[in-house]
Amino acid sequence: TTTTTTTTVTTTPCMTCAGSPACIDFRVDEFNCGKCGEVCLTSELCCNGACLDYQIDVNNCGACGNVCFPGQTCCSGTCVHTTSDANHCGACGSACPAGDSCCSSSCTDTL
Repeated sequence: TTTTTTTTVTTTPCMTCAGSPACIDFRVDEFNCGKCGEVCLTSELCCNGACLDYQIDVNNCGACGNVCFPGQTCCSGTCVHTTSDANHCGACGSACPAGDSCCSSSCTDTL
């Protein structure tokens, strides 16, 4: 008879990868996110072992676990109300002209 042994690697706070003597936390390491060699993009953070775009993710806006309030959008890592934010009126990066305000996602002349 033949006996087969299966080894399962689980994500724990301290793991090592081949060629690295250092302890690696797969939950937050952006060069080993979730597993050895899983590199996040420059616009991403490693949050709980997954590469997430912190610039637009409403559940990880600007940082892991930073959740935007209901009705807010994550614009460049900041939670905003696109219905009233003059710098992100109606959409991220859609700024109103100087002196205008944002009302119901539309720029309004306040003069």
